[in-house]
Amino acid sequence: MSAGLLVTPGIVFFLLLKLDSAGLLDSVPNIVKLVLINSAVPGALVVVVIWEAQGLADEAAAVSKVYLPSYTLSDVGHWSSLG
Repeated sequence: MSAGLLVTPGIVFFLLLKLDSAGLLDSVPNIVKLVLINSAVPGALVVVVIWEAQGLADEAAAVSKVYLPSYTLSDVGHWSSLG
């Protein structure tokens, strides 16, 4: 299961790279390509839950220590941008 967390985004990125270099995605805006790549990548919270369920508590704790502060900072950034 953990390998799928890397394999799926890698496949999506590889396919988009090949299609883009072949010129088949010239009419697609770059932001759409970014959304496609981002949607294939699992969120940090999903990774933490899966690793915890698989008994990888130390790895899950390490990811959560990075995830929670970065989420808090991005949330503060969102609210401050609203004024």
